Amino acid sequence: MRIFALLSVFASIVCLTAATNINVCSDAKTGMFLQDFSDNTCSSYIVCMNGVAFPNNKCNEGFVFNPDSQSCGYASEVGPCDYCPSKNGVPVYNRAYPSLCSKYVLCYGTTPVIRECAPGLQFDPDQERCNEAKLVDCVANKCDAIDDVNNIEYVPSSSNCSRYFICYGGQPHQMDCGAQLNYNPDTQQCDLSENYACPASKTARTRAPYSKQPPQVARNVNCPKSQGVHFMPNPSDSSSYIVCGEGRAYYMTCAYGLVYDAETEECRKAI
Repeated sequence: MRIFALLSVFASIVCLTAATNINVCSDAKTGMFLQDFSDNTCSSYIVCMNGVAFPNNKCNEGFVFNPDSQSCGYASEVGPCDYCPSKNGVPVYNRAYPSLCSKYVLCYGTTPVIRECAPGLQFDPDQERCNEAKLVDCVANKCDAIDDVNNIEYVPSSSNCSRYFICYGGQPHQMDCGAQLNYNPDTQQCDLSENYACPASKTARTRAPYSKQPPQVARNVNCPKSQGVHFMPNPSDSSSYIVCGEGRAYYMTCAYGLVYDAETEECRKAI
């Protein structure tokens, strides 16, 4: 049984999480609850209201925040508090930010660093990096935190005309229409193709093959001496970049067709 123990909201204009100034609520639905990675007890959460982040909210004593249900529950039900679990010795990797599409978490050792994909991109959990939105098809940030049986939320897929999602418990659940049927967002039901033509943007979906490999050590790199995690361009390859931290450096790659932007410190579409 999940226990709801959400407390009052404390005001703050921008949420500073894991030494970044990224507003995690910029594209989240009003009323959404998000994990607060700046608290290592897993009991803190962020409330999103009209694109503004309100942090410093804590579960009642003895409870931890569950990002899947967007509520507080017993630690024994939620699981261990580990934002950046060990991944077969991989020193640095990216993981999804629960309930968000354009934000993600870079794990440098055990340190979580909040990151944001460039405009038009979403975090691809399969490839563990930002990718074109039409290839990722993430709709996690479109579901309300609280269910309304009188107003069920239906979200169309951005990449497949026969697919749609039903929001339940703050999470999208994939549904598929039958053969030769398209999901019609106007009527919120599966329909004949002559009644709802599939846009060309949803038919052109080609995801480049990708093989996950541990990041390679970047040698002879002068990392900044200041504390924290730093990002640098790779002078020999515009489609990759360097992540520095604690005197160690690693190469990370952009998704196919993307290049690293030193100004935004993120991968983006090539101009």
